[in-house]
Order: sequence, then structure tokens, then C-alpha cells
Amino acid sequence: MGGGDRGDEDVERGVLDALRGDPGLWPNDIAVAVRRGVLTLAGWVDRDHKRRAAVAAGHRVPGVRAVVDDVEVRLPEVLPRSDAEIAAAALRALEPAGAGPRVEVTVTAGWVTLGGDPATVPRRLREATLLSRLAGVQGVTDVR
Repeated sequence: MGGGDRGDEDVERGVLDALRGDPGLWPNDIAVAVRRGVLTLAGWVDRDHKRRAAVAAGHRVPGVRAVVDDVEVRLPEVLPRSDAEIAAAALRALEPAGAGPRVEVTVTAGWVTLGGDPATVPRRLREATLLSRLAGVQGVTDVR
């Protein structure tokens, strides 16, 4: 196809460099393909924040017009954590937040859903970020 392919190769190299530049990512676990400016990321990582970091790195590369996120979040076999353990850890993590709005925590297959009394957007973001970093958490949804 000529020039478009060469541009895609340059963009692909830029994405790989961006992934290598993030100390929290292992770029060998993420496959990169670019076609007409559409970046596809595939593979797996052990934490959702790493998946989000890979997607964000891809969006920062000039020439990337869209990102297809096919990166799975999988726990390493040595760190399995039950939903009950994740729920307990989530409650412990939220305790220092004080006596603010009541938060309901539901955990299903490693996915944490926050419900309960409404909270401010900054508080919701802080809580979701905090919980997404807990071992065993696949992701966080806030339905408040």
C-alpha cells in the first residue's frame, strides 16, 4: 500500500517506545499492531491500572487516531485472592476516608462495584483509584 504502511510502522515503533518508557509496564506482555492509525493493544497484565496506562501511552503517540483495547487483566497464579478477601481489603482501604457518605461494596469475580450514598466526584475518583490498586481487583465500577 505504500506510504500508509510506513507511517503505521513508525507509529508502532513509537507505541513500543512509549510502553518501554513506563516502568510499571512489561511491554513484552502487550502486543502492538497499527493499521491506518488504529492501534490495537493485545495481551495481558496483572493489574487494571497497567492496562489503563498502556492505553494512555498509546493515545499519547502522534499518529494514533484510535485505540482498540484487547488487553486482559489476569492475576498471576501465585496471587489468587477470593472475592471475600478483596471485599475485606476494600473496606479496610476505605476506612481512613472517614465518616463520609456510606459506601456499599460488592465484589464479583474480582470486580468491585461501589454503591450507596452519593459522593463528590473527587471522592469517587480517589476511592476508585485506591481500590483499583488492591491485589486481586480486576476493575472498579462506581454506580453512586
